[in-house]
Amino acid sequence: MAEKAKAARVARVLRLVDSMVEWIVAHTPGVDTSVNAACKSANIIGSFNAQVAEISVSQGQLRVHRVVCAVDCGQVVNPRGVEQQIQSGIVFGLTAALKGSITLDRGRVQQ
Repeated sequence: MAEKAKAARVARVLRLVDSMVEWIVAHTPGVDTSVNAACKSANIIGSFNAQVAEISVSQGQLRVHRVVCAVDCGQVVNPRGVEQQIQSGIVFGLTAALKGSITLDRGRVQQ
């Protein structure tokens, strides 16, 4: 795929995720949360993905209120399959980030 076409696809994904940020901020007035976005280009399979996470920290505890995602994965044969793949990836990432741990014994990783 030409670099110009890839750039256009990434730009569309980023514009969509930007509108999601605006929607979250507009619909959660007065709530002390942070909205953070990330974009990933998976050039190997031709997929582009951007996500927005609405988070807050209270008494040292991180809480994820919602994650919204914009995906351009090209031609879709099974939309439910794409949705399930994206949702499971988000859950996997959140689980690793929020619940995962590494234990050490004498300076060595135990897992």
